[in-house]
Amino acid sequence: MLGWSNERKLEALLWQAESLAAQLAAVADEQAAFTKARDAAIERGQVLAGLDQTRDFADIDWQSAVNRAEELKAEKRELEAASAELARLNHELETVRDQISATEGTHGEVQQRLGSIDSEIARAERIRGEVSATLAEPDCDPARIRFEAITSLLAQGTNAPPSTAEACDKAENAASEQISTLIDQRTTRRTALGNKIVSLMGKFRAAYPEETGELDAAVEAADGYRELHQRLTDDDLPRFQQQFKTYLNQNTIRDIAGFQSQLNKQAEVIRQRIDTINQSLVGVDYNPGRYIKLEAQPSPHVDIRDFRSDLRACGAGSPAPAPC
Repeated sequence: MLGWSNERKLEALLWQAESLAAQLAAVADEQAAFTKARDAAIERGQVLAGLDQTRDFADIDWQSAVNRAEELKAEKRELEAASAELARLNHELETVRDQISATEGTHGEVQQRLGSIDSEIARAERIRGEVSATLAEPDCDPARIRFEAITSLLAQGTNAPPSTAEACDKAENAASEQISTLIDQRTTRRTALGNKIVSLMGKFRAAYPEETGELDAAVEAADGYRELHQRLTDDDLPRFQQQFKTYLNQNTIRDIAGFQSQLNKQAEVIRQRIDTINQSLVGVDYNPGRYIKLEAQPSPHVDIRDFRSDLRACGAGSPAPAPC
């Protein structure tokens, strides 16, 4: 309808809403109060149920227990304050506790060491069993087991003799390596000496082919050369060698000088004979007023010239030849 206003109706609705809100708030407060009362009733019921199980007042007399605890604490404080001995004992008690803690730590370390020693004992027993098994082998002689035999070998390799059973394997390997090195060195040396011996045997056979006709230039034939040397020693050839050397030094040069003197005499004889022939040829005319004359001249042959030169060199400084 034109000109109609609903403000009063809106105001009435707003008032009614506010009234309902106030009622709702009152109901909520009442509900909260009921809930609180219910919770309190439940708690009282639980307390009553606990009380129903209690038969002695001391079980619920907590105030007496608290009072007794406070009395004891006060008494303890009085005793501590009044007795220096108790303070000293407390200090000693703390010290003993510290010592006990330290001892417990040491005890743990000792237990660990004992465990390690037990392991070492077990390992030693195992090694002893292995050694006993080795010593029980047929070819094993305990009296011959010595480290002196390999001490020098280990020293060459800057290794010390084994001080424990575990070190024996390492020492064995080191000694084996050193022995292998020595074997290689001595094999090389033996090969070089063998080659040198064979070379000297070859030279000896070339110098004395008749005496060594049945000998070979090989190391395996060394016994034959030793027998030949022994035979020469038994025949006392060195003494004859000295006599020959003495004869060579004293008589041979003199004989050479005598031989040269004889050659010179024969050359002089030949010249004298040529002079005699020339005297005869003077009376024989070859052509009118001419005759033949022979002249003595040295032989131009190279071997003869060299021989005479060597002969003069041998006789140089020699004593005078004995008269023929």
